[in-house]
Amino acid sequence: MELPLTMTELFETYLPQMLGALMTARALSFFGTDEKLKKNSLLVAAIAFLVLGFKNILICLSYFIPQLTHGEFTVSPLVIEGISIALVSLASLLLIIGGFQFYKALNWIREELAVITCVLAWLFMIRIVFLTPPDSHQMLTQIYLITGLVFLGLLITLPKFKSNAYTLKVTGLWMLVLAFYYFQDMMPWGFSNWLLESLLYLLIIYNVYVTADKQLQNDVKALAEEVRAAQARLPLILQASPFPIMISALKDDRLMLVNEKAATLFNIDMKKLKQFRTEEYYVDPNTRKELLRRLSTTPLVENFQALLRKPGSQETFWLEMSARVIDFENEVALYTAFKDITAQKKHEQQLFEQAVLDPLTGCYNRRQFMELAAKEIRRAWRYDTSFCLIMIDIDHFKRVNDTHGHAFGDEVLKAMAFTCKQTLRDSDIFARYGGEEFIILLPQTDLPGGMIVAERLRKNIEDLRVPLPDGVPFHFTISLGIVSSGATDDLDELIKRADSALYAAKEGGRNQVRMYGEKESFEQTKTEILEEENSFELQENIVRQAQEALDKATKEDVS
Repeated sequence: MELPLTMTELFETYLPQMLGALMTARALSFFGTDEKLKKNSLLVAAIAFLVLGFKNILICLSYFIPQLTHGEFTVSPLVIEGISIALVSLASLLLIIGGFQFYKALNWIREELAVITCVLAWLFMIRIVFLTPPDSHQMLTQIYLITGLVFLGLLITLPKFKSNAYTLKVTGLWMLVLAFYYFQDMMPWGFSNWLLESLLYLLIIYNVYVTADKQLQNDVKALAEEVRAAQARLPLILQASPFPIMISALKDDRLMLVNEKAATLFNIDMKKLKQFRTEEYYVDPNTRKELLRRLSTTPLVENFQALLRKPGSQETFWLEMSARVIDFENEVALYTAFKDITAQKKHEQQLFEQAVLDPLTGCYNRRQFMELAAKEIRRAWRYDTSFCLIMIDIDHFKRVNDTHGHAFGDEVLKAMAFTCKQTLRDSDIFARYGGEEFIILLPQTDLPGGMIVAERLRKNIEDLRVPLPDGVPFHFTISLGIVSSGATDDLDELIKRADSALYAAKEGGRNQVRMYGEKESFEQTKTEILEEENSFELQENIVRQAQEALDKATKEDVS
């Protein structure tokens, strides 16, 4: 193989084919995707032209390397000839395969078998070249290229395409013309013209781009039709949905489309749809903000639970929402589907109450108290705050059950628990510890403050009247034992000490408060509390006693 000796010869011989092959490869890679196979049908043909262009690049480099290195580094013509034969043979084989794939889409042949067959065929084509005389190598490789172009051109031209693919048939015809150009160039009467060769490649590239553009236009048109059809079907689909659905503008929150189930659920007038805003339905406005925050990070939000209501109504209901941002009527909109889970939420609340509440009195049960109290003790230890623990027992409760029956005993327990809950703060932890025993934890409360609360509870229960079945009012008392966190932070030990103080209150005559510790300290604290808590009541008692003594003296004088 003789390399060109001048720049003109190099340009006329290799540059048109190199640029034309590379540009054709680029154009074919843009052609499009087969809808069934989900791949570019002419991609293999594009690779074939890429290989052909790469062959010409190597030949040009083999010429420039000696020029650039001043003869210090040369490339053997035999190496260049071998590489050129291998690449042209591969390009020819890929052109044939590309044509078959385009025409029949050989998807029934296993890819492994196809690859093995191609490799064997390629090696066989190279072997044929080297079995021929050296002076015929150039002609044989040219025949390979012509064969590939003829197969690809015929297989593009022969199939029956739609009218919008007419330019693709023209592309196949120009490939056949290019093959004929290379064929006549081999003949003694033939001629070689780099302008004509370049023009043929440009015509192929132009027709490929025109075909791709038409296909793209058709795809866009079909997609637009599908979008219009989908938008036309959307209201029907929404109405047929078993779930309430609404579409609202994300910009100003106005409703754009709702189905009948959503209109009924939210009491929406379909004729005045745009007057409504979705924010009106949220009980807590922060819930909607949280939904929008999640949508800002993900395109779809599912299983989002929210408490909603009808505008102007106190009726609330729990809904599970699925929301996503869509394009509706050329606006960014929020598509939301709802599922009513009110019954599920009520059932969950019932299960929760059964797990943590005493079924008779409605206060916490013992297990829930131990859990909440442990958390409160850890919090008090972390922030260095004090708390008090109170144990309560109803005096002579067994006598109440034996005398008036267990049903009335239950009423006494409920009345006692209700009075305690009314007296205590929301932050206080109140629970039924067992039987007629109750327990209270007072967070952020020191011992004097706890004594005030305990005494207030004792007094309120003492003043409480529970009607018997015959209507006669019945009253009862309680005994209380109190301990402060200053004694210990161990919950079990606190309960033992509060129970010990409760036992001391019962031993001391019942209907009283005892704190864990010395008796003198208790009496002093109780006196201070009573002086502060009941000073006004003591004054009223003195006035009442004086009035009774005056009335008695008046009656004696009259008699």
